[in-house]
Amino acid sequence: MKASFEACDNGNMPGCSSNCLQDKGYLCISNVGQASQCDPICGDGIVVGDEKCDNGMNVGCKDYKCKKPDDGFTCTGGSSTSSSTCSGICGDGFKTATEQCDNKNQLGCSTGCKTDTGYTCTGSTGQTSVCSPICGDMRVIGTEKCDNGKKVGCLTCLNPDPGYT
Repeated sequence: MKASFEACDNGNMPGCSSNCLQDKGYLCISNVGQASQCDPICGDGIVVGDEKCDNGMNVGCKDYKCKKPDDGFTCTGGSSTSSSTCSGICGDGFKTATEQCDNKNQLGCSTGCKTDTGYTCTGSTGQTSVCSPICGDMRVIGTEKCDNGKKVGCLTCLNPDPGYT
């Protein structure tokens, strides 16, 4: 039970020290005569209590009150003196803010979730990227059957124009 001269008192549980001082990374709430309720502060950049990640409310660990990484992310590290490091899971088909694209490592977006040369990828954060060859770049890749810079003979890159091979 919290006395008037104590900052907190929760029976020496996490969040309140044996000296009845609030531990770093916790917020304790109570009234005199009641046990303090101490909870980790999500977003303070340190990992304490039941937090699984905390990188200061940056991308990767902010959607679930530090109880788990955001969808499409993995977080490592973090302690009572350091923050977690979070990064997108490349190849899961869930584009994150740290990835140029993510289409489950298919053509157009493979190594390191960066757009492959000769491709363009669309799709917002949280979506699977859709990648297509760039027609007119003089490279025949992916679904292209020809690519001469979008000149007569191969205007669409999908098939040679009628009368051309």
